Amino acid sequence: MKRRLFRTSVIAALSAGLLLGLVSSAFAYSNDFNTAGDTADWSDNDGTITQRPSGFSNPAYADAITSDGMHARLDRGPCSFDVPQGGIGPSVNCSGPFTRWGGYGSVWHGPYQTQVDIYLDAAYAADPANDDSSVGNLDLITDPMNPDEMGTRFDYTSAINDNTGQHLRDFGFVVGTGQTGNACAGWVVNAQTNVNRNNAFPDDLSKDPACITGTGWFTFKHSFFENGDGNLEVIGNRYVPRLGLNSFILGTKDGKPETIVEYVSDFLFAVDLKGEGVKQTLWTQRFSKTAFFTPGQADQAILKNGKILVEKAVRVPPAFRPMGAAFCNITGKDTRSLAFIDEYNRLQVSTEGEELWRSSTSVGGGYMEVEQEWARSSMTARVKFYKIEPTPLAVDLDGDGIEELIVPQNQIREGLLAVIFKGPAGFRLQTINSGFEGGITCLGAYKTEDAVQPTIIASVVRYSNNLLKAGGETQIIMTVPQD
Repeated sequence: MKRRLFRTSVIAALSAGLLLGLVSSAFAYSNDFNTAGDTADWSDNDGTITQRPSGFSNPAYADAITSDGMHARLDRGPCSFDVPQGGIGPSVNCSGPFTRWGGYGSVWHGPYQTQVDIYLDAAYAADPANDDSSVGNLDLITDPMNPDEMGTRFDYTSAINDNTGQHLRDFGFVVGTGQTGNACAGWVVNAQTNVNRNNAFPDDLSKDPACITGTGWFTFKHSFFENGDGNLEVIGNRYVPRLGLNSFILGTKDGKPETIVEYVSDFLFAVDLKGEGVKQTLWTQRFSKTAFFTPGQADQAILKNGKILVEKAVRVPPAFRPMGAAFCNITGKDTRSLAFIDEYNRLQVSTEGEELWRSSTSVGGGYMEVEQEWARSSMTARVKFYKIEPTPLAVDLDGDGIEELIVPQNQIREGLLAVIFKGPAGFRLQTINSGFEGGITCLGAYKTEDAVQPTIIASVVRYSNNLLKAGGETQIIMTVPQD
């Protein structure tokens, strides 16, 4: 499941002592460039990597450097415009050599490392003439070998595949000379999963960049390992009027519950991005002191060493809120779409942030209600109430591999369910009477190997005082599949 990638974006980089292998065993692949012609598994991209001896004369960059025997010199490949993102305008992206050590496999063989030694010349990076700029070196598009444009940045990335052998994600070091006004008198380096020239840059303070002021060989290493312990964590969002939001994560240790993350001021929301039936991806949304949610905003995060670290922003529809939402493949087996209940109790289905369909019929209708109060002035305050919506259930009802959506319709009448499916004519919503005597607050499902239809589980609330919604009981009802 591993794929090693080494790429230069703008700057001509130098490398020596490349390796890839399992952490607990001998290296599966290494190359110190001391064997003439040894470029096994290299894709040199039109001759952009060349063996050179120690002391090789190269006045353009790192002249006459010392290496242990031979080292490799990297040149720019073809250059092109990056698609502008974030309003910064066009920028230059030049290709370079990369490797396919291990091929494009789909099997996880255990923990492993990838690393490369790169020579960094601090004086070159500190020279104001070489300041990094997204719009610098534009003439490289027509003249990629222009000796006057020596470059300001390179990326070293290691890529990993998913369990189907398809590319999953790049893990990169983004290295540059630093933008104008940067306090670092050397190379600026950060690590991230976004290495596009337009929307990732070394000076990004949110990525905790490092400043390298020394000159010499530096080792860039990635370590890949499994961080799952086989136990599921529990996330919770607690809200207290006038105090605000306090989210947390619980886990287990030695068979006992423990708090992993105690205080988070954002909403936490788990999603099943892979369609494996387990919510393994963590999303967050900023809490608003005046609007409760921040509709249309979400970040993907990971739990590491007891801290929640944001990986990237995710595209969601403008009305998205972190409740009443689920991922499904209702639009096709290879597409994961987001379904959620908006503030007007309409079900929306979207893919990559683009709305595909919205119901004309009301769905949802939660019984739990929260009160938010905030001061408008020293004399007045404003209060608003929000209902916590039930989560839609994504489940394959007919065994064709495509999931349908089931959503309670408590607002219309208790016991009603909406079933949404996509047919030849598009999305359709069908209302059915479940026969449950009470409001449906939660839905779940599972399917045994010998069954075509799934078993549906529903949580049904029956109030003894239906007018005041006070007192009563909760029933857990399970359906039986029919042949």
